[in-house]
Order: sequence, then C-alpha cells, then structure tokens
Amino acid sequence: MDILTDNPAALVAAAIRALSVGVALLAAGTVLVNTLWMDADAMRASGSPRTALSASVVAVVALLVDWVNTARLLYGDAGSAVDPLIIQSALDTPLGQFYAVALAGLAWLFFATIGARTLPYLAVPGALAVIASVGLVGHTLDEPRALLYALLTLHIGFAAMWMGVLMPLSRLTRQPRNRGYAADLAEDLGRGGFVLLPSIALAAGYLGWLLLGQPTSVPTHAYAQLMLVKVLLFLALVAVGAFNRFVIVPRLHDSLGAGAWLRVTIALEALLFAAILLAVAVTTDNVHPRPLPG
Repeated sequence: MDILTDNPAALVAAAIRALSVGVALLAAGTVLVNTLWMDADAMRASGSPRTALSASVVAVVALLVDWVNTARLLYGDAGSAVDPLIIQSALDTPLGQFYAVALAGLAWLFFATIGARTLPYLAVPGALAVIASVGLVGHTLDEPRALLYALLTLHIGFAAMWMGVLMPLSRLTRQPRNRGYAADLAEDLGRGGFVLLPSIALAAGYLGWLLLGQPTSVPTHAYAQLMLVKVLLFLALVAVGAFNRFVIVPRLHDSLGAGAWLRVTIALEALLFAAILLAVAVTTDNVHPRPLPG
C-alpha cells in the first residue's frame, strides 16, 4: 500500500473526500432516522433537525473544497474549478455527476428541513439523492454495473442510518429528563440492527466478491489489503454496537452512569466510521480491485 507513503497529495485528497462524503451521509442518515424512528418530541429534545441542517452546510462546503482540490490535481490549477468549460465537461463524467447529485440532494435536504423541522419525510428525497450520489464514482463503474451500484447504495444507506443516530442519541443521554427518549431510540435501533447489520455485511461481502473474484486473491494486492482493513474496522464497529445493545442500553432507564458510557462508545463508533470512510476514499481513488497487467 505504497499510496499511504509515496503520494501524500493523494492521501490528502482522500481525506478531503472522506470528510465531504462522511458529513453528507451524516446529514442524510439523520433525516432517515428522524423519519423512521423519532417523533416530534424526540427530535426537539435531541436537536436532530439542527444536526441535519449543520451537517448539510458543512458537507456543501467540504464538497466544494473537494472539487477545487480535484480540479487542481487534474488540471494543475485550482482556478480551473470555476472555469465554465471545465465544469460543463465534468458534468459528463461520473465524478462530476457525483458532485452535482450530492449538492442538489443536500440543497433539497437543507431547505426541506429548515422549512418544516418536524416533518422530516419532506427531506427524504434529498437524503436519498445524497446516498445515491456516492455510488456514481469508484469501482461500481465496473461490470456488472447495475448490480454493483445497487449493492453499494444499499450498503451506504444502511451505514448512513447508523451514522445518523449517533449524535441525537448522544445528546439525549446528556439530559436526565430525556433518558427515556434515549432508551427508546437505542432499543428501536437495536431491533433495527438485526436487519441493518446482516444487510450491510451481506451487501459488502457480495460486493467484495464481485470486485475481487476468488478468495485466493484477498491477500495479494493493495485493494484486497484495504478491503481487509475495512472488514476489521467494521467488525470492531459491530462489537461496540453489540456492547451498547446488550450491556449499556438495558441500563439507560435506571443508571446515570450508563448515559456517560454510551457517549464514550458513541464517540468510538464515530472514530471507527471516520477510519472506514478514509479507507474507502483511499481505495476508491487510488487502487483497482483487480491487479492491472504488467
């Protein structure tokens, strides 16, 4: 994995992409969590509409920085990012379409949320557009393209919902009067986890098999090594989630200390998600699933 040491510019670009995609998915996931699992009182108590709004603004800024950095790397000049001809030609490429769809989805999400904070379903089309945009770039452009894209979008959607519940849940545990909301949300998420976790694992596993081919290729090249890193990080994430579900959440109703422990594990989950996003960005932009000839 020489990309991590031999090409610092590529690593910086991957970090910027990971930030922009991660915050965009946080906004999208928060909207989906609000729609599926939270009522108006819980949303007010957790401040989750504010989370969606703030994340959407940060994501727009991060995506624009990402585009400027990408233009600088591709054309040698950051000023090319505002060249109308370059923008027009970029929109004909998967990368340009990713930026366009993600920004449009974030705009919809922002204005729908600010216009009706207690009606999160109005922002769902924007959230789905953000999730769909991520699959427009990377190795889903290989064949079978439609199946790869569907699996990746499913995988990303479930992961976004997991990300979207973390900040509202953390906020709810800080206020004793809202511990009931926190416990209910955590229990709902735990029940949903019995569907989410196998779905994420199956989608990711089949996607990896389609891209990598036979399992014998797993240890032999950079993409497979990074895939292994992602798997290990995901297993760590599952372990933390299981600890929350079976040890901490049952104590939320009765123990003040349980809320503090839950906030610690939520912070750990957020760090693991950040590491996974960075690994994905490095993988997508710099290595191919199958070793190239020669």
